[in-house]
Amino acid sequence: MTHRLPQHPPGFSIPLHRMLRTFVLAALACTACGLALADPPARVGRLAWLAGDVTLRETPTAASTAAQLNWPVSGGNVLSTGPAGRAEVWIGSSAVHLDVDTEVQVEQLDDDQLRLRLLHGSLALRSATPEVARATRVVSDGGTWSPAEPGEFRLDATSGRAIDVTAWRGAVVFEGDGGNSRFTVRPGQRGEITPSPAGIGFRLDVPVEDDFRNFVAQRDAAFDGRTAARHVSPEMTGIEDLDSHGRWQQTAEYGTVWVPTVNTDWAPYRYGRWRWVDPWGWTWIDDAPWGFAPFHYGRWAMWNGRWCWAPGTYVARPVYAPALVGWVGSAPPASSVSVSVSVGSAPVGWFPLAPHEVYVPPYRASPVYMRNVNVTHVTNITNVTNIVAPTHYTFQNDVRATTVVNDGAALASRQPVARHLLQPSDPRWHQVVGAAPVAAPPRDELLRAEPHAPAAVRPQPPQRSPEMQAQPAPRELQPRPQARPPASESARREDHPERHDMPRTVDQHEMQQRALQQREMQQGEMQQRQAQQRDLQHQQQMRQHELELQREREERARHHER
Repeated sequence: MTHRLPQHPPGFSIPLHRMLRTFVLAALACTACGLALADPPARVGRLAWLAGDVTLRETPTAASTAAQLNWPVSGGNVLSTGPAGRAEVWIGSSAVHLDVDTEVQVEQLDDDQLRLRLLHGSLALRSATPEVARATRVVSDGGTWSPAEPGEFRLDATSGRAIDVTAWRGAVVFEGDGGNSRFTVRPGQRGEITPSPAGIGFRLDVPVEDDFRNFVAQRDAAFDGRTAARHVSPEMTGIEDLDSHGRWQQTAEYGTVWVPTVNTDWAPYRYGRWRWVDPWGWTWIDDAPWGFAPFHYGRWAMWNGRWCWAPGTYVARPVYAPALVGWVGSAPPASSVSVSVSVGSAPVGWFPLAPHEVYVPPYRASPVYMRNVNVTHVTNITNVTNIVAPTHYTFQNDVRATTVVNDGAALASRQPVARHLLQPSDPRWHQVVGAAPVAAPPRDELLRAEPHAPAAVRPQPPQRSPEMQAQPAPRELQPRPQARPPASESARREDHPERHDMPRTVDQHEMQQRALQQREMQQGEMQQRQAQQRDLQHQQQMRQHELELQREREERARHHER
């Protein structure tokens, strides 16, 4: 069969305006596709533990600053430890331990891959599931190491060689640049890679037992997120410290909740600070040692007179949010969510979102992202393009929940917001919380007067003599000391924000609270009998875990095609 092209009459020509219109529509379609693909990463890491000298650069060319506990680690970040510093980062179920004198760049951290570049020093990597292992890479000059299966591995950037790898558990594979070399290191082996003009040399040796190995073993033994993993996905970043700082309870209103061990005057999003983190914008950095997952996933609720965190419906790969809060300012907005908070001398406030309240990101996001970031608590989203924030929230006028600071500059100061609190007795407090909700505060105006840090100087790998190399790292590392001793009890609570969950002097009110806790513990013992049934359900959820992840990948693929 012969196919003929359509014939046009003599003198036929396409009008110029029609050609331009077609071109513009095609360009707009391509732009829309690009914007739809510009969602922020749904997965981040958490700086979960640090001691000694640990610094962070948000990008490779940014200035170095002292690393903060609970910082959301993302692509582009560079972590460095000094001669007496160590750090630990969790990304879902994966853990990365940094030894002393180590520098690591996070080249990629998103839904598809975790790719690290070990610039110098040593790190230990733990991959918990086959899917996570397949999506993990550690690159260096000459090639890339990737786990072949779940396990635990050590990588050392040795002077004169590419990265050496020790397989403590599981196998790991080296792929040379260009695909010309491939080597496998199996459990109980150490692989040494030596580049040369003739090619890449490889030899196997026995693993090294040193202080870093003991440190990693101790940190693994201290992991206490096993109970948390029964109630939420192990791929939810930041659950590893929940079990030791609270208890899990079953409720009729919110399902499974986690109740933190805190003082009675504690409130979510009150003991920490705000930082601007691209691409999300204003991000909450909590001061509590457990303060990550409950502030970036799920919702907060009051249950039996106490705060509890409700993670919501089980999702295999939860979507990270910078802060699940509603904002209020002193100036009433002209529309529901499009008005920015007034800055300068105007107070600014925020409060936690309650279960089933929609989170509307202040950053650009596609309909698929909007659905995924809300799906744990808002299941009836059918047309996410029309989502708007409600005009009133559960905790907006609640003294126990709403936090108000005296001006917007408190956000940009990088100081604990507890130093700038307005008390409910201040008339401005009620003026703020009585206003309609607004969008997140603008960054440019708040950061306009903020001094810029000096340019970063790229640290060089330390030069050690053979005698220094033979010396083990310090066995016990103490946290960084404070620059000055606090002058009062309020100062102690501000300069040491982790102390807000320490007990105070016992008074009658606190005795009543302890009695309430005792009753709750008794209820908890009764509920423990239901734990076996939940364990069985958890096993079924884990079997569905891989299926859910596969469905999400297929949905993302279909979204990209559209």
